[in-house]
Amino acid sequence: MANVSRCLLMLRRSLATVSEPNVAKKLTKADIRKSKTKNLFEVAKLLPNGGVGSKMAKTHWRPGSFYKVTEIKLYKAEGHGMAWGIYHQEGIEPGKLQKIGGANRRCWQHITEEAAQSSSTVEEEPQMNVNA
Repeated sequence: MANVSRCLLMLRRSLATVSEPNVAKKLTKADIRKSKTKNLFEVAKLLPNGGVGSKMAKTHWRPGSFYKVTEIKLYKAEGHGMAWGIYHQEGIEPGKLQKIGGANRRCWQHITEEAAQSSSTVEEEPQMNVNA
């Protein structure tokens, strides 16, 4: 009887250690989002002229809010640095040249001209004609 319980215990331990490495780690939405987002400098290096003159916005900002980048200064590690630009917000006049806050955070995106124009124009819904 003791040999049977010992054999079952050894079998249970061997199966438990075999199954653990085969279990794949599930990626959460936060892991997927974190891997796709980039800081301002990583986005800027993909653009012509190093991102100078382009429109950049944080992913959680409202449409129509963005910085127009005027200067970028990189540190030795190319993924970090300082950036300056003019903040634009829909319905408000553009501000002064200022240092862009949070440029090293991973939440930046490039705003294309088409996206900037489409966010500034509001389309009206067509009204239905009802004949009584």
